[in-house]
Amino acid sequence: MVRHHRLRSALAQLVLWMATLASMAYFAHHAVSGNRGIVAKRAYEAEMKALEADLKKVKAERTALEKRVAALRPTQVERDMLDQLARERLGYMHPDERVLEKQ
Repeated sequence: MVRHHRLRSALAQLVLWMATLASMAYFAHHAVSGNRGIVAKRAYEAEMKALEADLKKVKAERTALEKRVAALRPTQVERDMLDQLARERLGYMHPDERVLEKQ
C-alpha cells in the first residue's frame, strides 16, 4: 500500500512536470512564430520600411504636382505652361513644329 502511494505521488509529479514543460513549449513556440511573435514582428518591420519608401515617393510626386498646379493659378500663370497645355489639349501647333507622340 505504501508502494502504491509513493508510485502515485511520483507519477503525479511526473505528469505535472510534463504538463508544465508542454505548456512552456507551446507558449515559447507561439512567442516565436505566432501571429504576434518575433517572426511576424520582423515581417511587419520589413513591410513598414517598404511602405515608408512608397510614402516618400508619393510625397515627392505630390510636391511636383503641387508645383505644376501652382503654376496654373490665375494670379500667376506661367506662359510656357499655358502654351504647352493649350497645344496639348487643343491640338494647335505652328507650321514649323513637329509632334512626337508618346507610346
